[in-house]
Amino acid sequence: MTERAPWLQRVLDIVWRLGARAGTLAVVLAAFALGMLLANGGGPPAHDHDAAAPAAEEEAEQWYTCSMHPDVRMPNPDDLCPICNMSLIPVGDLDDDDDADPDLPRLRVSPRAAALMQVETMPAIRRHAEKDLRLFGRVDYDETRTHEISLLTAGRVERLFLNYVNMPVPGGARVAEVYSPEVLAAAEELLVAQRTDDRRAGGTMTQSARRKLELLGVPSPQVDAILESGEIPRTFTLYTPRSGVLTELKGYEGNWLNQGDTIATISDTSRLWVHLEAYEEDLQWIRYGQEIEFTTAAHPGEVFEGRVSYIEPVVTAGTRTVRVRATVDNPDGRLKPDMFVRGIVHSALATGGRVINPALEGKWISPVHPEIVKDGPGVCDICGTELVQAPDLGYATAGLDDADHPLLIPASAPLHTGKRAVVYVKIPGEDRPTFEGRTVVLGPRAGGYYEVKEGVEEGDLVVTHGNFRIDSELQIRGRPSMMARPVEEEEEEPAIVLEVTEEVDPAVSDHIGAVVEAYVETATALSLDDFNGALETLDGVHAALDAVDADPLEGDAAAAWEQAESELRRALDAMTEAADLDGARVHFEPLSDWLAAVVDAFGAGAAEPVYLIHCPMAFDNRGADWLHLTEEVANPYFGSEMYRCGDVVRRLGDEEPAPPPDDLDVPGEFADQVAALWDAYLMTSRALANDDPDEAAANAGAIVDAVADVDADLLDEQGQEVWGAEHGALYEAAEAMADRADIEAMREAFEPLSTAMRRILLAFHGGAIGPVYVVHCPMAFDDEGADWLDDRDEVHNPYFGDMMYSCGEVTDTLLEAPGDAVDAEIPAGAGEALAPAWEAYRTASQALADDDESGARGAGDALASALDAIDPPELPEDAAADWTAGLGAMTEAAEAFREAGGMDGLREAFEPLSTAAATLLGQFHGGELGPIYVIHCPMAFDDEGADWLDNRDEVHNPYFGETMYSCGYVSETLSAG
Repeated sequence: MTERAPWLQRVLDIVWRLGARAGTLAVVLAAFALGMLLANGGGPPAHDHDAAAPAAEEEAEQWYTCSMHPDVRMPNPDDLCPICNMSLIPVGDLDDDDDADPDLPRLRVSPRAAALMQVETMPAIRRHAEKDLRLFGRVDYDETRTHEISLLTAGRVERLFLNYVNMPVPGGARVAEVYSPEVLAAAEELLVAQRTDDRRAGGTMTQSARRKLELLGVPSPQVDAILESGEIPRTFTLYTPRSGVLTELKGYEGNWLNQGDTIATISDTSRLWVHLEAYEEDLQWIRYGQEIEFTTAAHPGEVFEGRVSYIEPVVTAGTRTVRVRATVDNPDGRLKPDMFVRGIVHSALATGGRVINPALEGKWISPVHPEIVKDGPGVCDICGTELVQAPDLGYATAGLDDADHPLLIPASAPLHTGKRAVVYVKIPGEDRPTFEGRTVVLGPRAGGYYEVKEGVEEGDLVVTHGNFRIDSELQIRGRPSMMARPVEEEEEEPAIVLEVTEEVDPAVSDHIGAVVEAYVETATALSLDDFNGALETLDGVHAALDAVDADPLEGDAAAAWEQAESELRRALDAMTEAADLDGARVHFEPLSDWLAAVVDAFGAGAAEPVYLIHCPMAFDNRGADWLHLTEEVANPYFGSEMYRCGDVVRRLGDEEPAPPPDDLDVPGEFADQVAALWDAYLMTSRALANDDPDEAAANAGAIVDAVADVDADLLDEQGQEVWGAEHGALYEAAEAMADRADIEAMREAFEPLSTAMRRILLAFHGGAIGPVYVVHCPMAFDDEGADWLDDRDEVHNPYFGDMMYSCGEVTDTLLEAPGDAVDAEIPAGAGEALAPAWEAYRTASQALADDDESGARGAGDALASALDAIDPPELPEDAAADWTAGLGAMTEAAEAFREAGGMDGLREAFEPLSTAAATLLGQFHGGELGPIYVIHCPMAFDDEGADWLDNRDEVHNPYFGETMYSCGYVSETLSAG
């Protein structure tokens, strides 16, 4: 056999390795490149060498490659990798550790190669792990400071002094006057006893009668008055035992109440509870008695302090969170129940998960009421429980040495493979830079560091930059790498795909449907923990499989069926021989995987639709799938232990639709119709976030109507084709949502509605819609996660509503705000022309904030006049169109503001006026109007929120006035002045 040239052997090696890792496609591409090389003369790409001196030129030739893509070969060291744009490395520099052990995940390179790979290292260090944990929650009454005022005897409420809920109540205030026959009789006994004792020296009957009255709820001063006057009043009076808020009222004038009935409930607000939600992984940072800081929108910039007094011992199944309660003093009443708060816990961990708090050194804490902290031993002031020392509650206080500090490595050091975390460590004492891969066990992440429990020692130099390059180079050289483990160690099987290009005979699909129906009986038996029943159903699966007539299949369809049938029978036989339920479930997984591939390739005939359902916790969290004929979850891998664990992944046979084109010709009139769809979608989302099913259904119905009214004739042929393919999903999702009976069902339908709306906006926004943000909630639908769209880069969660209103984060900007690029073309003077209107707008805003209706109306008149008197500046054509549209919108909004009725009407009209002003001023301020701030009030219009503009970066709320004068925050700066 002819010996291959070295360069050819290297190319073949690359082809082989790429094929082993990436599959057939990589082999085809690499083989194509090899063919091009051979077509170019059987060698590397030709260069214009001097034919008289080939040996000298070859000796001087140096090739350069990319550390991330080593198959790249280029002659110029100043070039960049054509794939990833990285700097190139001399080929020889990467091949300088040929003497290294090929079985170790170790790489040795030259100093130059290490520098070009930009390898950076940092030592593993011991110190406490610090983290600022952010939590969200609401203020609530302290249940331990709530007092029910009840009758100790039956009676009638003659007069009620506290007569409406939420009224402030001072301590010792009169609650009600009560008529009670039993009290009247006891009062008669008291006077009789008094007269008797007066006749007898040393009598005790009065004291006994007095005690009886007090036990019936008559205050001591009233008993004294009876004894002094000798007269019996018709009623007795109840008083409040403490100050607070009347939170519940059950008795009214004229009511007859039985013994033990509650008249009113008083809650003391001088100390409150704050309920916060913490994710499971955050619990290691929280301890009883820990201090917590929080802020609220009602008092921006002010920090309140409390102490953790309770951590619920259970996890909320729907949200996967644990409720943490903090106790906070509220002597001045600035905090109100149901206020939304943002909390932060400053935490530092020592080894063993102990929270470091030097302030608790030598302190004793109540294990039942951790807000009780004392300097020495004793008992709790509230419950009398003996105090314990701070370390007993998981605190590390003082005297910590190095052994008490966790070992930390930078967060950029570990490479996460899903099941493992790996790092590369620089080996000291080597003549050349040498790096070794190690598997590590990570603890919690603390800011820019991870705690590492196993795998590295203190002082080890871990690679913090360049670790991916080291790993990829090991893969190219065929060495063991940390990210690409040997095939025999792979934990996840690749998805099964059956290639079928021919049309499948419907009779074959019907037969496969019968197999699926028999299989579902097996799945049902497993979900019911019925081992014997599951074995009995396998006969039906065998019979259905025997009945499949594959004769109509040809070509790759016949080959695919032959392979699948063999694997299905193998799994069925293994299940038949299983000794117990666990064994049957192990073999049920490959049966499910192969049957899913069969349904994807051949269909299931009359049995469709067939759904693929995934349980992420099966087989030690590796996860497993199964098939079902409905979307209802009945878990065959856990049975009664976790019967409903699982989520529908997809409908088998459905393919992921291709993204719509983004270069359609969309007329402005059509884009306006799409904008109406977008507005209805936003209102639907806000209604769900506000837990308003009626409003959500109404707005979903508006989407249905708007889709039906869209005039597709405005589009060209390509646009009509895309609209025809896309609008059906939006219509169906909106219609399904409008027909749902409850808000949870609506939220399920809102996810496909959001997906359909996203595709519509991408294709037909026409440059007139924006901004559009993609917001993600990772906890929606049992932690499966879901997206929605919004025109604000803030979170108002439609999947949880008030339960977790701010759960989520903005993950992408789908569309930018239109018209953002106009500023650079605006000539001087455009902003100056708007100055009188800007001044009138600010005057109107301040008048609303001052609750000055007449001043607001006068400012509205001035604004309309100022807009009408504007002399349009000379502008480029595109900018002139935006000017005309923006000025028209603001003029129309100003007229509506002038005509609004009452203060509430003015405030409602002020929101669209502010929106129009923000659009116009944002494009044409030209820096000539001074600073322009956009301020947002999240509570305006029943928590829907609203913006306004101001030249001050402080809050003077025009939507609430004196009621909530400082509610709001600066959300954007249009101009810095």
